[in-house]
Amino acid sequence: MTDKFKKRLLGLTWDALERWADPRSVARGKGYQTRVEDVVEMPDGGIVARVHGRDDYLTKIALKPNGTLEAECTCPVGYRCKHAVALVLVAARQLKDGKDIEPCNPNDAYFDEIIDAFKTDESVPAVVHDIVSEYLSQLKGNEIQNLMQELVVNVSGVRPYIRHKVEVMRASTADFVRMAKQAIKSATAGYYDRWDKRGGHDKVPDYGTVEEYFGKLKEAGDWESLRALGFELLEKGQRQIEWSHDEGEIYHQVIDCMKIVVAAMEASPLSALEKAMWMLEFEKHDHFSFVYETGVNFMDKDRLTSEEWGKIADVLMAGFKDRLREAKEEDRYDLDSDRHKIANALENAGRGDEVIDLLIFSLKKTHCYESLVNLLLRLDRRDEAITWCRKGIVACMKDAPGISGSLRDKMRSFAEEKGDDLLVAAYDTLKFLSYPELSKYEQMRKSCMRVKKWEKVRDLALKYIETGRRPDGKPGWPLPDTGDPVDRGWEKNFPDEHLIIEIALYEKRYADAVRWFKTCLNDNLPSWNAYRFPDQGWDVAKAVADVLPEDAIAIWKVAIERNCRTAAYYAYQAIVSALCEMRPVMERLGLRSEWDGIVSNLREEYKRRKNFVQLLDGLTGDKSKKKTSPRLIAE
Repeated sequence: MTDKFKKRLLGLTWDALERWADPRSVARGKGYQTRVEDVVEMPDGGIVARVHGRDDYLTKIALKPNGTLEAECTCPVGYRCKHAVALVLVAARQLKDGKDIEPCNPNDAYFDEIIDAFKTDESVPAVVHDIVSEYLSQLKGNEIQNLMQELVVNVSGVRPYIRHKVEVMRASTADFVRMAKQAIKSATAGYYDRWDKRGGHDKVPDYGTVEEYFGKLKEAGDWESLRALGFELLEKGQRQIEWSHDEGEIYHQVIDCMKIVVAAMEASPLSALEKAMWMLEFEKHDHFSFVYETGVNFMDKDRLTSEEWGKIADVLMAGFKDRLREAKEEDRYDLDSDRHKIANALENAGRGDEVIDLLIFSLKKTHCYESLVNLLLRLDRRDEAITWCRKGIVACMKDAPGISGSLRDKMRSFAEEKGDDLLVAAYDTLKFLSYPELSKYEQMRKSCMRVKKWEKVRDLALKYIETGRRPDGKPGWPLPDTGDPVDRGWEKNFPDEHLIIEIALYEKRYADAVRWFKTCLNDNLPSWNAYRFPDQGWDVAKAVADVLPEDAIAIWKVAIERNCRTAAYYAYQAIVSALCEMRPVMERLGLRSEWDGIVSNLREEYKRRKNFVQLLDGLTGDKSKKKTSPRLIAE
């Protein structure tokens, strides 16, 4: 065990441990210390133990090169869990008592069990290999053959392995096809969920045999069988991935198999056009972009002639028209993907003029107004672009408001290019009225000040976020009509206190910000809100601390009172944050004794909340109290 690892464990504090795991895992890990057994050091320097929980789990802790403590566990959590916390505590206490961690004997069954549990550790299998090599090197004559026969008879796992090797050695191409089908069926049966074992797999399914048989078929040049097997694996593998709860292991195994399929298609005698058509058909059913991840693209522009691109465009267009007729709203994104492929094929075929017709034909179901407008602008057909922009704003306002908003931005850019600052201000103001937020308020202010309309617009805009009554289009509105229909934007409740406070702080109207915040606190809110302190309160208190210190202190006191209602570590941290903010302000007002009294009262009232008291003690720097972050090895 390295000195660096020892120092890290012996110097670890409770506070650091809670940041490494979490307070709940640490609290539960303390109670699991008596369940830790067989603590050993592995050849790579990691520490492993068996921890008894709902089941028996193997847990490993190690030190990364950058000094970070890492953990693995065979429990469902698998990472920085209560079992890992328990092992950290036990190892630290053992080192503190002057007892080294015993190295694990490579000849023990426990060593092999650890290897199987943490297969990602590359250094341990090397040790096993050395042991086996040393033993085999001592055998002579028929002793190796006799050893293999003994293993086949006495070790159950060896028999199927040898049988598998014999099958592969004797198999024909037709056999490999049959075996590959069976391997796909076996690997994709059921699903894997690390939290719920009812899916049929208690560990991540192994696609190794599928990959092996695919490789044999590729070596045999049987691309036709691989093409069919690729579709079969795609269907069943995707279904398993959708149902499984893993960390991408199944996905990457399927990609490894698909790489073989794609490589076989690459080496096949098929023409470039046939390969491209295969890829298009595969991608139609490929919801996880397996083919894209293989790194091979049969649809590269330089692979095909313009004539071949034209044939692809015609095939795609025929299927696209059929899909478009029956498509529903939820199919829009798939249709967009198909449309992009057709447009790309037409461009590569030298038939770019047909792309506009494609876009217009697709508008109703795909809302591709932005693509149409951008293409018209590239072709210097500006008037048509403006016309379609206005049509798109109306057509997309209800079902695709994001597209409608982007088209409005395009109209604003047209006005900006013309130098029509008044119309630019009108677009910026309408954007704020439809989707009110501070960033849009700032942009509205900037453009309206440029045309000297800010004072009037500001008054009307502030009244709007208080009352909800839109001022645009009413008598006295100082900006021109954009010519577009009114976008009502998202539904909001008025007055919008949060935005009103944000704007008041932005404009340094601190008294208004405090007044509105107090209104929020006094409103009849749902009962659960009585236990929460509005996040915006921190911003208000900090902003007004210099000019309205009494109001800032009052807000921080509310934060303390609200968070005291919750017995949770995050609430304790919030209280300490409020106290830290309060202290310099109260000292400036000569109220340090009052601040000390608040801390003292909190410590007394909540003395049973040990974590809270530790934080308070650390805040006051009271040396007579228990340290905030005691070392793990402290009594």
